[in-house]
Amino acid sequence: MTKRRNDLQQKLKHFPTDSLRAKVLKDTVVEGVHATALPPHLQEEILVKAAQDEEKRQLEYLLVAHRCAGTTARILKKGRVRIQFETTYRGEYFEPFYLELEFTGKEIEYRWHTLPAFIPLSGLTAKYNDGEIQFRVLLCMLHSYVSAFVQRRQQTMELSGKYAEYLGEEISSLYAYNFIQLVLNIPAKGSGGRTELVVHLYYKELQSDLPTRVRCSDPGDLPVHRGRIKQAFLTLPLAEAFQNLFLDQNIEQG
Repeated sequence: MTKRRNDLQQKLKHFPTDSLRAKVLKDTVVEGVHATALPPHLQEEILVKAAQDEEKRQLEYLLVAHRCAGTTARILKKGRVRIQFETTYRGEYFEPFYLELEFTGKEIEYRWHTLPAFIPLSGLTAKYNDGEIQFRVLLCMLHSYVSAFVQRRQQTMELSGKYAEYLGEEISSLYAYNFIQLVLNIPAKGSGGRTELVVHLYYKELQSDLPTRVRCSDPGDLPVHRGRIKQAFLTLPLAEAFQNLFLDQNIEQG
């Protein structure tokens, strides 16, 4: 009992002033009874619970701030740092990526990472290896690689999920999502039939979520020409490009 009481008193340091303690007790009602009328040991338990809730809120705020930062660093030991890169798509967080670096004199060497294999990590760490400014550039570049990778991947998943009925076959892509093939079956307006449209998306810039080149088959009877199709996929996320081209009063649905 003595140890439990000491633990409680230690946690009550979250409430350093009598006025704050009094406010917590005044604002708390337990089974119709104000906490101020309860025995001292129950009051202490109420204060501890309030302190724990406040600590949890602070940790949640810290987590949000940490993730919003995009790239954060944690010192593991002298000369060794773990970098965490956050990724998002449409405001939703996806998996973080990690990189452990060791500073050996003036050199930077990576020891462990979860970055996608297509990122030229060795070349980048060798190139940007001279001082703090270049180190910051390195981190920004790595974050742009993983961020664009996740966004390209999520775009394909979003298109598959929202418009599966218009896909002639499953979307195919390379591991880095730097090449994506879409086989679309688009209902032709007024004809009752469907037109197959094959679209190839090429991403030369792996730090971008938009393609650098688009090729497509003959749109046939569809009320959009090839140039407009290419322009839409070059400038919009996949699902938005599809909707803009084929669902905004351009085709018959169903």
